Amino acid sequence: PEGTKTKTTPTGSIDHPLNPLLFALGAEATFIARTIDNNPKHMVDTFKAAHEHQGVSFVEILQNCVIFNDGAWDSVYAKENRDDHLLKLEAGKPLLFGKNNDKGIRLNGLVPEVVDATASDVLIHQPDHPSPLYSQMLASLGMPDFPTPIGVVRQIQRPTYETLVHQQMQEAQAKRGTGTWKELLHGNSTWTVE
Repeated sequence: PEGTKTKTTPTGSIDHPLNPLLFALGAEATFIARTIDNNPKHMVDTFKAAHEHQGVSFVEILQNCVIFNDGAWDSVYAKENRDDHLLKLEAGKPLLFGKNNDKGIRLNGLVPEVVDATASDVLIHQPDHPSPLYSQMLASLGMPDFPTPIGVVRQIQRPTYETLVHQQMQEAQAKRGTGTWKELLHGNSTWTVE
């Protein structure tokens, strides 16, 4: 975070931190999630979902380092903060948080806002929404104005690179035949260096 003092930034960091989830969205990852290191069950469930996904998976882990960065995420997930500062994402369920799930997230135009959980327009989590705008909004949420989302932010299906390469090979073989090594090495796509 800006202002963080370390051995390499003794007077405080002046860089605005990179948002890993927005970076993954920009790279067109089809599975994007965030988990936390102090909730092993959530972490394992997130890793299983990422592993089962067909395509590129990206998981950000909010991880404490007791040597260099102790307490870095306490404001988000320490016991006294987690109810108001964590937003647990579950597909098909409203974006609710707070000790009694008494707060929600809705859009006011294109801007997210915190509202009472009873509001009729609290957003329902849709990790499979085809537009990346919803995922961008979730990836941008965080302290101090919003809770930090954890869980699957985006999960869409798209043909994988491997599937498309195999499809190209099958189409080429159907059009040109399977060929032989001799044809490959002595065909018109080779040259002799003298």
